[in-house]
Amino acid sequence: MSFSRLACIFCLFAITLSGASTAGHSQGVFRLHFKVAGDSMIVVPIHINSSGPLDFILDTGTSRTVIDRKLAEKFQLVKVGERIMSGVEGSISSPVFETDSISMAGASVRGLRISSQHDCPGQTRGILGEDFLNHFDLLIDYGAHVIELEPIVQRQGTSEAGVLSSGTSGDRLPVELEGQFGGHTTANRLVLPVVVPELGAKPLHLLLDSGSNTFLVFNQVAKAKTSLQQQTYHAESFLGGGGTLSAGVLVLPAVSLGSQEVFHVTVIMPTQKIEVDVDGVVPASLFHSIFICHSGRFVILKPIRQRVSVTP
Repeated sequence: MSFSRLACIFCLFAITLSGASTAGHSQGVFRLHFKVAGDSMIVVPIHINSSGPLDFILDTGTSRTVIDRKLAEKFQLVKVGERIMSGVEGSISSPVFETDSISMAGASVRGLRISSQHDCPGQTRGILGEDFLNHFDLLIDYGAHVIELEPIVQRQGTSEAGVLSSGTSGDRLPVELEGQFGGHTTANRLVLPVVVPELGAKPLHLLLDSGSNTFLVFNQVAKAKTSLQQQTYHAESFLGGGGTLSAGVLVLPAVSLGSQEVFHVTVIMPTQKIEVDVDGVVPASLFHSIFICHSGRFVILKPIRQRVSVTP
């Protein structure tokens, strides 16, 4: 994780929801193939105001979509304000730009306000965050490198189950779409309550993150029931910024999430206090596939799929 990963875990805690909306009503199911950067980072082509395609990282751990600042200036996006991005090394002010539409594989969201930053990861031009993704139910298949997404339809203030939801089976794990930070509710989150017995009986609130390949737990070192291996890492590898990071390493024989078990999990536990709205991060890439149902507020890890028709 470079500094841009601060947008995922430490930055952009949205206190209020944006006024963005999906284009039209039921649009069917959209499908696209994605590229993989690094070990598991999902890279997708998107269009902004009909310009593109642009390589963006699809990141369920980032609450706000982020664009490369030079690209925002090139597209002459309208600046509508500033947003404070807070990280472990302090806070910075980030310009906010308004878009007419952002689309991926034909699935569009109108009127999204996006943040900006310099130096997006690798050769990408930005990060597609939960403020876009939460307008859809989506399935991520890491094995086939395929994403399917279906716009959420609202009728009389209630989200209707679409064909992706009705055609996907498996253990439905409740997911929280908000976090808590400094007495405020943070929006655009995907938080799973997970019990790690080695860290006590109380569930940890872990961010389900498609932009990370590291299992992280914050501010829990004192609760570890077993001795931790002490390691020093470059802070940029996990938290962004420069310098070094001292962390305890906890190797778990298995972690259970509903009916699914992940074996031989290495958990990195920074020893410094981290001010954040979750207890840690669980990488979505631990699972061969994952279905995120924003409309029903649940996720299915390793879902069983029925064939559904896809919008061309």
